[in-house]
Amino acid sequence: MVKLLDFRAKLIDLYKKTEFLAVPLIKFAFAYFVFLKLDTFLDQYDSSSTFDFLSKTAVKIILSLVVTYIPDIWFTMIIMLITVGRVTLVSIEAGIITFIVLLIIYLLFLTMFREKAILSIITGLALSLNLSYVVPIMVAIFVGPVAIVPVAVGIIVYYLSGSLEGLIAMKGDGLVQMPFVLIDMYKFFISQLASNKIMLITIFVFAVVILATYYVSRLEINYAHYMAIGFGAIVMVFGFIIVNTVMKSSISIPEMVKGTLIAVAVAIVAQFLRFSLDYKKVEKHQFEDDDYYYYVKAIPKIKVPEVKKQTKTIK
Repeated sequence: MVKLLDFRAKLIDLYKKTEFLAVPLIKFAFAYFVFLKLDTFLDQYDSSSTFDFLSKTAVKIILSLVVTYIPDIWFTMIIMLITVGRVTLVSIEAGIITFIVLLIIYLLFLTMFREKAILSIITGLALSLNLSYVVPIMVAIFVGPVAIVPVAVGIIVYYLSGSLEGLIAMKGDGLVQMPFVLIDMYKFFISQLASNKIMLITIFVFAVVILATYYVSRLEINYAHYMAIGFGAIVMVFGFIIVNTVMKSSISIPEMVKGTLIAVAVAIVAQFLRFSLDYKKVEKHQFEDDDYYYYVKAIPKIKVPEVKKQTKTIK
């Protein structure tokens, strides 16, 4: 345990010393990977490669550099604009529907959670990498219930992106047919939204897991954060099993359990790096002022004492 704490202390010290460089590099790497995944996804629909310049590494690097130094909500807007642009060049009608849907999502949800908009991108990326079960437990520990809406938006956008192929296939032959095509696309989109059981189940279970994990992490008990991680994992497993059975969905339970175990491992490591508390040295204090009487429970963080090097002079 001492070695782990010593490693943690050295890692944190290294991060603090290189924070000015590490944070931009992490943002740049994340943005580049997102653009890479987005480009790969859109390439399957843009067979004409009309936006081929966006596939160039230099363009992705420039966009990633820009994203590194702008607010997260602008990052979301850039992704939306690229998506709408590429879809429109393949099908004007599909581009219009895509634009309307993304605009509604942006105005109704993301503008109210500007500082948490990055969570929508992280959730969509995690779903594409089959790491989505990590998201609810991590955001519950590090963000809180306010993350439910951005996470739900990420889930909706990810699953509805699968409807693009159907929308593009419905494109008309001219301007005269465009209104009728748009109506058909609207009906198709609504039917996809309402009939996607996996999407609805994922949103519901993730929301319950976030609330449950956050609630346990706030309890005044020893090792509350680690207990919250375990409790959140249990809620996730049984939540998906119960809802999947009731709604007769096709979620893979073994994959879900494996993903939950990975989520627990990641969350425990992240929480350990965040802080470790020494519950053997808990202190309880009571004091008062003119308006209140206070009961305070103080738990010190575990700190590894620095080893001072001694120099011995031999005469």
